[in-house]
Amino acid sequence: MRIAGEHIKPAPDMSDQQRRVIRRVANLPQQRRMILLLDAAQMLDVPPARAA
Repeated sequence: MRIAGEHIKPAPDMSDQQRRVIRRVANLPQQRRMILLLDAAQMLDVPPARAA
């Protein structure tokens, strides 16, 4: 999939853990889609969640 640079924006405010994985957002209003652009390396390096 190719997305024009004009549609890619920084990710919105979110938690630090989410920000590590979700780097940018592509907003495609004509297709009524928002695509989260993930950092795959960070997804593999996320520490396990602590039990509450």
